[in-house]
Formats: sequence, structure tokens, C-alpha cells
Amino acid sequence: MSRFIITSLLLWCAYVDSGAQIDLSTLNQKFESYQSVWGKTEIHLVLNQDKFFPGDTVWFKAYFLKEDRTSVTGKQLIDINLVDVEGKSKLHLLISVIDGSGQNQLVIPNALNAGFYLITAHSSWMMNFNPMPIFKKTIQVVTGNRIIEKEKTSIRSSAEGGHLIRGIPNKVSIMTNRVNVPVQIIDSATKEEGRTITDNNGLASIVFVPDEGINYFVKIEGDTTRTALSSVEEGYGITLAQVNKKEDSVRVLIIPSPGASVQKELYFIVSAKGKIHYSTAIKPLANEHTELSLSREKLPTGFVHLFLITGEGNTIASRDLYIPQENTIEAKLQTSKNQYHTREKVQLEVTLSDSRWPSG
Repeated sequence: MSRFIITSLLLWCAYVDSGAQIDLSTLNQKFESYQSVWGKTEIHLVLNQDKFFPGDTVWFKAYFLKEDRTSVTGKQLIDINLVDVEGKSKLHLLISVIDGSGQNQLVIPNALNAGFYLITAHSSWMMNFNPMPIFKKTIQVVTGNRIIEKEKTSIRSSAEGGHLIRGIPNKVSIMTNRVNVPVQIIDSATKEEGRTITDNNGLASIVFVPDEGINYFVKIEGDTTRTALSSVEEGYGITLAQVNKKEDSVRVLIIPSPGASVQKELYFIVSAKGKIHYSTAIKPLANEHTELSLSREKLPTGFVHLFLITGEGNTIASRDLYIPQENTIEAKLQTSKNQYHTREKVQLEVTLSDSRWPSG
């Protein structure tokens, strides 16, 4: 199979003739066609533990899923790599999964130094996407009771939707390998534009209003390492009101930057799990925002993708939204007995329940 690099999350717009105006019905049809040909997949590995000695065996189970969380059918091959902090593969194996699941193991090389490593997983199909939706899991290799800590600070950041739009609120997502530390957005003159503290996973987000002709950076306070944000552009942004379980609707604001070109007509599309759940046409006005209200009843729980599309089928703004689940899922584990010997098989009974589907 020849390799195609997908440079846009919505390459399905390429199904539309270049320069041709399209209507909402056509967009929906093209999206369905795109999903049938270029549907995204994802891999999840569940490991028996996350700390190992050299020579230990890593037992894992693999799940290969479509965007709608159903299993990828048939026999599929998955590439597994053990990667060091410099990005070099220390171990590679090819495993098979059948109808979306499989299990296997890898042995930590005896010569491996103590430290932090990544176990990655991807299929050949995932290599068609940019960025590639590769699975990553950090593990620790220890010698004795000592772990070599990470020394180099890692910071990754991105403006939500991929563009930094002038004169309107922009949300910047931040990922670091430092937990509970202050992070900042600064300009080239080190003026602070916003700050927050990373959570227990090293994640954070900052909302700020960028200005024209200024370069912005993300850094950890007190550390010299910093990463540059994308250049400031004119365009459109999608802003959301606070989303929580008590709200009946989600308030969406589509805001043009002061210098954005006025579009005759735009299409606002909401998709999740490979399907369109809401779509509408809007007629934006210069320097005025457009407000939409999305009924929570029409939106699925989990991650939802919002897109703003031109009449030619080009994506000019996008962002993600998380809809929390209204019913809390409770998990219960029951073992066949209370004590076990080393390497003895453990029989578990797992029960999941919520208010709609009580256990028992």
C-alpha cells in the first residue's frame, strides 16, 4: 500500500471538487464517505506493571479499536517498540491481534540501563496520519532500589485547533514531564501572558489573547527550557462556555479576529466516534461573533470534535470538547479467595454498574 500523509484532521474535504461550493447535505455525505475509507484507529496496551528489572518479562494485552470504540475485525499486525529517552528503539516485535484484541510479552534486555523508557504501539495504517496516533506508555527500569530520574525537561504545547488567532481568547494545551509545577506563556521580551500549575500527569492549559507580530513561548518557571507556539494569524476561533453535568446545553461562540476575511457562509459541524451529530450553516458578520446552543441530549459523552468549514470544504477552525458522563460507573472486583501463592493464577469477577444498569 502506498503511503499517504494526511495533513488535516478532515481530509474528507478533499473528496469535494476544488473551488466548488458545497451544501450541508453534501458535507455530511462526504464525511460518511471519508470515514468508510480513512477511518481512524487507536491502540491501547494494558501492562502487568510499570516498574521492571533488566531481564523481567512485560506481559501485556492489546486492544485495537475504531474511532467509535468498536473492535477492528480480522487479523491485524501491531508494531511494538521499547524506546529510550533519546528516541532509539532498544527492542522491536511484531504481534498479531484478532478481532480487536490480543496478548503477548516482551523481555527487558539484560544490558538495559536503569531509567525511563517508552513502550509504543502502532499499526501500518496509523502511519497514514499526521500526527500519527501512536500509543505510548512510560515504564521504569530499575537496578536495586535506585531509579535514574529524568534530567532533561520536556515541554510540548499547542494552540487548540492548531492555530493561534489574533485578538480573541486562545486555549493552549501543555504537556510536560514535570508534575505540580508552575508553567507560563511569555512573549519574546519575557513578559508573562498567563500562568497555571501542571496536574499530577504534567498536563495544563492556559487561555490568553495573542497580539499581532509577537512570538510566544511556553516554559516552566525557573527553568530555561521553553517551546515556541505557532505564529499569530488572522482567522476564526471557537470558544466554549463552561461544560458541566448540570447544563442542558453547550454555548458555543464563533469569533473572528479583527482582520479576518468575511466568509459568505460557513458550516459548523460536530462529530464524535466517527459520526456527525450536529451540523448547521451560519452567515458570519465582520467583527461580530456568532452564538450557537448545542443540546446536550444530541451530544454523546466523551470527546467531541467541533469544526468550522468554508463553502469550499476547507477547515478554518477546530477544537475538542469533553462531555462528562451523567451516570457514574462503579467497578467492583471479587477474587475467588483472599490469599495467593507467588505465580498462582488469580480468578477475578468484574462487575460494572451505573444508575441505568445496576449490578445484579
